[in-house]
Amino acid sequence: MDLLVIGTIRDIVLIVFFGLGTLLVVILILIAFLLYRKLGGLLDALKGNLDNTRVTLGNVAASSTMITDAVIRPLIKAWGVAAGAKKAISFLSRFSDK
Repeated sequence: MDLLVIGTIRDIVLIVFFGLGTLLVVILILIAFLLYRKLGGLLDALKGNLDNTRVTLGNVAASSTMITDAVIRPLIKAWGVAAGAKKAISFLSRFSDK
């Protein structure tokens, strides 16, 4: 085969492949744009749900802090006093045994 014919076939194949590649890129960009437009409303709804979740988590954190201050800290103090009294009685009982 003549080198001119082989070069021409090569050029035609390259033009076809680059043309198909360019078409594929344009189609992918179009699909991405359409998905972005369709999902835009969904993303806004998700942002609203995330804001509500943040508020709820803030309320849970405030409630747990309030419960800790009102219930758990006094229980810890009472437990510490009871443990200290137990140690003191144990310490004093060692002297009464002798």
